[in-house]
Amino acid sequence: GVSDNMGPDVVQNGDMSLGSALPIPGGPPTFWTDVSAGGSLVNRDSTLSQMQLNQATLFELAAAEQSMVVDAGKVHEFKFSLSSVVNNNIRVSVGSVSGGSDVYNQTLGPGSYTVSITPSSSPVYIRFTSVSGSSMGEFGFLPGYYMIDDVSLREEASGVQVDNVSVREQGTIEEVVTLFGENDLEAL
Repeated sequence: GVSDNMGPDVVQNGDMSLGSALPIPGGPPTFWTDVSAGGSLVNRDSTLSQMQLNQATLFELAAAEQSMVVDAGKVHEFKFSLSSVVNNNIRVSVGSVSGGSDVYNQTLGPGSYTVSITPSSSPVYIRFTSVSGSSMGEFGFLPGYYMIDDVSLREEASGVQVDNVSVREQGTIEEVVTLFGENDLEAL
């Protein structure tokens, strides 16, 4: 059979399925830490099974973080999905220290993302942070509701595995040429 030959997902509860079943505010999803400022909160939306950042005021940013062990120096595939009630942006960062952004740092709008990152050390810290001022409306600050889901981080392999044979070349296999038929092998 064919497999993608990727390493295991090192993010715990990236699908946000584990955590409080209580209505919001029920706390962050299991394995995620609420590192919000002031009155802002991180909750697990049990109906949607997503992590929700709730920014309380213009300057009290909501943030969630998780640390994980990685194979330093190796390319990793980092995937995540972002959405927002009022089209706010979310800062997505990966760093070698808590709150760091030396590995990856982008402010992104709603969407599903796949990026390649190469951590230089282990562990790494993934953090999602609401963006100050991104929820300004006609009448001033609007509370921000930012949703995160489907977070994964997996070491990329150098190819695919086909029946225990590693294919190292990147790209698409368009045709496999058979040099010998079954009957030819018996003659050898």
